[in-house]
Amino acid sequence: MNAADAAHFDASTREEDLASWVASCPRAHVPRAALVTLLPEQHRLYAGRSTNETARIRGFILAAFERVGLPEAALPYVLDELQNGNDAYLVAAAAKALRGADAPADVAFAAAFLHTARENIRYADAPVTFDVYKPSRPVERSTTAADEIRKTIEWIGEVDCCAVPASSRPSRRTLRVESLELEDQDGRHVRFGEFFSGKPSVVVFFYSRCDNVRKCSLTVTKLAALQRELTARGLDGRVRLTGITYDPHFDLPPRMKSYGLARGVEFGENVRFFRALECFDDLRSAFDLGVNYIGAIVNRHRIELYVLDPRGRIARSFTHLTWSERDVAAEIERLLRGRPWQNAARAAMASLASILIALLPKCPLCLGAYASALGLSGLQIVPHRTWLLPAALILVLAHLVTMGRRAMRTSRFAPLGASAAGTLVLMAGSVVWSMPALSFAGAALMIAGAAMNATPYFDVTNALRSMRRAYTRFVARSHLAWPPSR
Repeated sequence: MNAADAAHFDASTREEDLASWVASCPRAHVPRAALVTLLPEQHRLYAGRSTNETARIRGFILAAFERVGLPEAALPYVLDELQNGNDAYLVAAAAKALRGADAPADVAFAAAFLHTARENIRYADAPVTFDVYKPSRPVERSTTAADEIRKTIEWIGEVDCCAVPASSRPSRRTLRVESLELEDQDGRHVRFGEFFSGKPSVVVFFYSRCDNVRKCSLTVTKLAALQRELTARGLDGRVRLTGITYDPHFDLPPRMKSYGLARGVEFGENVRFFRALECFDDLRSAFDLGVNYIGAIVNRHRIELYVLDPRGRIARSFTHLTWSERDVAAEIERLLRGRPWQNAARAAMASLASILIALLPKCPLCLGAYASALGLSGLQIVPHRTWLLPAALILVLAHLVTMGRRAMRTSRFAPLGASAAGTLVLMAGSVVWSMPALSFAGAALMIAGAAMNATPYFDVTNALRSMRRAYTRFVARSHLAWPPSR
């Protein structure tokens, strides 16, 4: 067999044929890449296979990386087994796979995962072997997950490295399941596109029959913790939190509700669990879910959390490894803030009202001159700015109200103060007196306030404190004193 054969493996492939191909893979780049393509949980190779058969295939593939070399693309699957696995064969295989790295330093960050795996597997360990695919009992030359973990920890040694490679951000893509009908934990029906629009959303996948407590049960428990984290940040009501079951025929509304309540989820209009009433395969395909089945029973799945933007597109995914509530909350805050160019656009639009007042002509002849300067010949001259001024004032007021609400939420009052002061100066120069210089100064101050408001981490007080600390350190290092002693 050669590496191209991997593309043809599917549910009809005999285990023995696959194992023979894996065992014949040499240490080279192409076989490594081919092995990685067989690891996604949703691969057709696992469709219809039992949980034990699926684990046996995956474990034999993972263990092969020790011999052929460990590519970076295989790390999420290896770390997943070490962090969340409860099968001795798979955990032992993952520990062996790490030793296929080019150097211990390349996988030193996995030391923490190895220690976690040793604790997780302590009461579920068993003799295993990778010398043959289907050994006879008793197993000769057996090993255990604990032994493989110990060997890998000793192989890595003491290396000062702990950073897990960052996952790349997916490009935003529309899920195209807007019309899919969902049923929530209370039996209410809603279309996917109706619910997942208008606000950012967090979607986790689970099923109540999952027997690995570090996957579905922990995922829903952490979703409840995320709900509390968002409440503490003042974001409740601005985000939707949902769980969708992999098992829609078994997880009926009462079962979904009791599963969530038992793990601390507080249901509401923005916090709901769903099952697909039909066409779950469409949902599975849209998210590219890491799950496979034997009949209607899940035989393998990964941890999955997706952050959707207000248009229902995937903005970020957290898969395989246990996610942090703070990381997800930070992603939600990033979505609510928008992208830098969007913030700049908001600042420009917020300042438009102030500029409008500053530039409003004082008389009909001035308006005509403006029109002529722009080449707009033939423009009818409006009588006066009697309706333009109130409209601009309303825009300015709306701008200040918006900034005031943000200031109350973030406790950052410097931008509001700058815009409010700019408004007073602008009104004085444009309405009370005819002083263009004063009008432009007020407009500039309002623009500065809007820009400060659009910059998420700008804080005048902290900036002044930082300057004061820097000056204090400078004085301490240079042994200067002020005023100088006589």
